[in-house]
Amino acid sequence: GAVGHGHALRHHLSKGRACWNIVTTSYPDDALNFSRTEHVARGVRYERAREFVQIAKGLWDSWAEDAFVQDQTTGRFLDPSRVHVLNHKGKHFQVKGPLNVARCPQGYPLLFSAGQSEEGRELAAQHADCLFAVTNTKAAGQEFYADIKGRLNKYGRQPEQLRILPGAAAFVGRTSGEADELYEELQALIAPELGVLYLSKLVEMDLSPFPIDGKLPDLSAEVPGIASFRRAIAEMAARDNLTVRQTYERVLPSMGHVVFKGNASQVADQMEDWYTSKACDGFNITMPVMPRSLNDFVTLVIPELQRRHLFRTEYEGKNLRE
Repeated sequence: GAVGHGHALRHHLSKGRACWNIVTTSYPDDALNFSRTEHVARGVRYERAREFVQIAKGLWDSWAEDAFVQDQTTGRFLDPSRVHVLNHKGKHFQVKGPLNVARCPQGYPLLFSAGQSEEGRELAAQHADCLFAVTNTKAAGQEFYADIKGRLNKYGRQPEQLRILPGAAAFVGRTSGEADELYEELQALIAPELGVLYLSKLVEMDLSPFPIDGKLPDLSAEVPGIASFRRAIAEMAARDNLTVRQTYERVLPSMGHVVFKGNASQVADQMEDWYTSKACDGFNITMPVMPRSLNDFVTLVIPELQRRHLFRTEYEGKNLRE
């Protein structure tokens, strides 16, 4: 209820520009803040999440658009027949309702999720408007895209109702040489102990006991937190026969996502290729260095995408969904 209430308020305050990133939490110690002694198992976590989202959407539907009559001549403020009481009694939650906030602009906040496990894909297919993805090759992106879009029909949804946005790190320069120079400079700054530490965090396994120039160890075991990075990194290391050092050198510049590198035209070519090849509906762009990378992306890549009619020149709508 508190989550539904908080998101509704933010949605009203932002005039429909808020969103909810539905995260089942990858950090086991979070459980210790919620009357639990250990992290909830993945299957149960997603089962709870789906029920939780269903409740939030039900609470956001508490008030019809015309529930508040506010007729001064009759003194009638509210039409009680246009109020919906949830009365949810489920496996994990009991919530009566209604929500004590008027209906949000555009109905619900935009719903994001990021799970790539089987349970995560089903949660996204049923509820999400946008899905963050970890696909570091175009082929992996196409496979994931087709899989997710193919699940929507059973929930009565059309493919365009869910947008898939893989992460992508953009190393852009005024020339391809300038982009390479930035990339190499940042690579040289990765201290081995830091590289191993960050990689260990991404794959949820302490890699410090393993030889840094030896093969990346087996990562096939189940982990309690986010499995998508672990799986993508393991597949990449196996495919290219990478050592621990080579893996963190490949992964850290993009934190496990795809790297687009070159001048504005080359970066736009790669983005356009993924988009037109149905590997994504857009990107969640990560910036290697702030503010330089953001400034370069905005001044170099965005105009090139606009020239190709791949990116808007102005916002047509007022809320995030539009």
